[in-house]
Amino acid sequence: MSVDLKFSLKFLNNFIVRFICTFVFIVYVPSVLYAQSESVAQPNKDKPTKVDKDDEGANPSPFTRELIRANKAASEEIDKAADIIDKNVSPKMAGVVGKNETQVYVLLGGDFADNGDIESNFRYGVQLHLPRFERYWKVKFANQDEKRDRGQSSVTRQQRTRNTNDDVFLGVSFMKNWDRVEVQYKPQIAINDGVGLDHSIEADTEYEFGRFNFEPSLEFFANHDDGAGSSISLKFVYWLYKKMISFEQGNDARFLYLRNILAENHFAGFAYTPNDRFSVSTHYFRSFGNDIAGYMLSAYGGYITVNSVIYKKILSMEVKPYVVFEREENFKQINGALINFRLNF
Repeated sequence: MSVDLKFSLKFLNNFIVRFICTFVFIVYVPSVLYAQSESVAQPNKDKPTKVDKDDEGANPSPFTRELIRANKAASEEIDKAADIIDKNVSPKMAGVVGKNETQVYVLLGGDFADNGDIESNFRYGVQLHLPRFERYWKVKFANQDEKRDRGQSSVTRQQRTRNTNDDVFLGVSFMKNWDRVEVQYKPQIAINDGVGLDHSIEADTEYEFGRFNFEPSLEFFANHDDGAGSSISLKFVYWLYKKMISFEQGNDARFLYLRNILAENHFAGFAYTPNDRFSVSTHYFRSFGNDIAGYMLSAYGGYITVNSVIYKKILSMEVKPYVVFEREENFKQINGALINFRLNF
């Protein structure tokens, strides 16, 4: 037996074991934490529960109870700091002030592929909300710009290997609603091997026609490293059963004007969302792009996405097994899985 074959078998065995352990973790841990506190039979509900108020109904383990206590303590301190900033930069206001929704998150995980490539994923961000200053004012600090994913599938190598080498963004987001159309203007400072100033203006909306949803989005941007460009996203959703089972079809693209680079991504699949703490979906995608050789297929494949809330508003997990064929790998089949944990404060 060759060394390469032994390595592949060993890696595949480790991968299967990890996946089984992860699956068991997803299925059983949420059930224990949510026992006696919330009914799974009520889909898409976000009402407060005993667990949200005082944790009396869940009977968590000592470790889980300590995690909840530490998370709530940190969240309270973050909210106090945000409230102090809001009061200092805002004029005095009469009446009820909106709830401060400042949030800090940490994303930790990795990509495990059967060709031996293992990539870690570490991201972080802060969403500072200032309700007194302006109803739609938000300050964002994060180490990534999600709109840059447009035009490529989230499971292609360019997206799988994104980690702390991404830009750090520090900016202000101005939001305004005009007759169901939400417009955002975001000037921001990008820090990565230097300092640059980026601009972005985006408009998006959502239309509902019975069981059919249409979600368009259009963005114009000017980035210090890529130059000026635009991106677009169109998503169609048809609900097959009571807002639980849906058919989805999405299209997104990103075009850089000066460099004349176009990237497109198209996907279709089904999603199942029985409640507000668990969802599973499966999609097939095809991505296209242009280079010196012209416009052509760049990647295709499929993936299954499982999202599970381990503890409401605190800890969640995403598992995404995938099969992908990429031009960079001469369309050789690559199997793997993305596993990410998200901790919110």
